[in-house]
Amino acid sequence: MAVAAGASAAADPEARADRSKLCERVANMAVEMNRARKEGVPQRRVEAAALAETDDIQVGGALVGVAQVVYAMAEDIDSTVRSRVRRDCRSGFRPR
Repeated sequence: MAVAAGASAAADPEARADRSKLCERVANMAVEMNRARKEGVPQRRVEAAALAETDDIQVGGALVGVAQVVYAMAEDIDSTVRSRVRRDCRSGFRPR
């Protein structure tokens, strides 16, 4: 039954658009973290700015957490990586 619900959610264009927006926000946050590191700006300042943009503190915290993982996995996040993340999000790829 959960599989059917997941399949119907995947077919829902609105849900797909929401996931795409979240993926893009995470990618942008990770890029900002990388830029801040290069400029000597404390990472906490970038995280605080990301949280300030979110209405729900739990969602914002989750997005920052995912962005930290993305940032930690990539030594140098640039526009190429960001475009790959966007492409993967649009194609429906979700790591498990």
